[in-house]
Amino acid sequence: MNFSCNPMHIELVACIEWVNGAVQMGINNIVLEKDAEQVVWALQGDDFRLSMLGGLVHELEELLGENFVSSQV
Repeated sequence: MNFSCNPMHIELVACIEWVNGAVQMGINNIVLEKDAEQVVWALQGDDFRLSMLGGLVHELEELLGENFVSSQV
C-alpha cells in the first residue's frame, strides 16, 4: 500500500482483498479468522460506523453479507 492510516487500515484492506478473492473463486461459506481484535470488534458491532475506517468496515460487511450463504468472524 502506498498509504495507510494505521495497522487496522492495512488489516481491513487485506481482508477485503482476500474476501474478494474468495468471491471470485465461488466460495459459498466463509470463516474469517483475524488476530487483530479491533477488526473483529468492528465487524461485530457498529462502533466504527462513523470513524475514518468506517467505509472499509461497511464494505467488508457488505461483501460478507451479499456473497456468502454463511459467514462467521
